[in-house]
This record gives sequence, C-alpha cells and structure tokens, in this order.
Amino acid sequence: MAFLTLRSSRAAVAVSTATAIGVTLSQQRRLPEGASTIVLALAELMGLVAVPVLIALAFRDRLKTTCAHLPTWRKGLGLSSVVLLLLIWLSFTGEEILYILHHNSAGFLTPTGMTVLLRCTWVAAALALPLRGSARLQGLAAALLTWACLEASVRF
Repeated sequence: MAFLTLRSSRAAVAVSTATAIGVTLSQQRRLPEGASTIVLALAELMGLVAVPVLIALAFRDRLKTTCAHLPTWRKGLGLSSVVLLLLIWLSFTGEEILYILHHNSAGFLTPTGMTVLLRCTWVAAALALPLRGSARLQGLAAALLTWACLEASVRF
C-alpha cells in the first residue's frame, strides 16, 4: 500500500510539473492561442479541484507516518506548509467566488496581493521539504499546482 501511495504521489508531482510548464509556455506565448486557452483553463480547474485533495492527503500522510519518527521542528515545518497552502488556496478560491457572484473585474487581490500569494506558494513548497515520503511529494505537488493556478489566473 505504501508503494502505491508513493507512486501516485510521484504521478501527482509529474502532472503538477507538466501543468506549471504548460502555464509558463502559455504565458511566454510559445503555444498557439487555442492551446494556450485550454492549458490555462485546465490549470485553473486543476488548481481549484486537485489542490485541496492533495493538501488533505499530505496532512493525512503526515499524521500517519511522520509524526512518530520526526523531530518537533520538522513536524512544525511540515504542518506550516500544509496550513500555508490551505490559506493560499482559500484566499484565491474566495476571490474567485466573489468575482463570480458580483461579476466585476476588481477583486480584492491586487497585483501586489497576487505577488504575495505566489511568493508564499514557494515558501510553502520549501516548508514541505522536511516532510517524509508521500507527504513531501503531495505537499510539493499541491504547491506546484497552486502556483500554476495562480499564474493561470493572471490575465494580460
């Protein structure tokens, strides 16, 4: 069972890495217009749907496997990563819901606020490194997908 979880976690990292690369290529205008629209829409959808699942799985695996073996400081950093990713996802999702409900283009996430969320995503990825096993991979995959979702929502 542990091998299956580790393999699926590696698949999640591969998919999130591919999504981040696709978003980067799309924003650099290296993809055709139709493909770029599809990549950005899929990145936003995957970020809104898959990130909370990965966060929950990382938290569950952190509780099951790593709490007994890790020192306190590593457990704290891992928990900080999970909480920070959840807060980033909640703030972005809340902004998207408000945008849909009020149909205006001015959300509460200014360019500066979006920059802070993007930087915090990288901090959360770094904080996930002290975790062990599949919790680390799921935390990194959630951070990459969150970053791709945030980047895909930026419109020029």
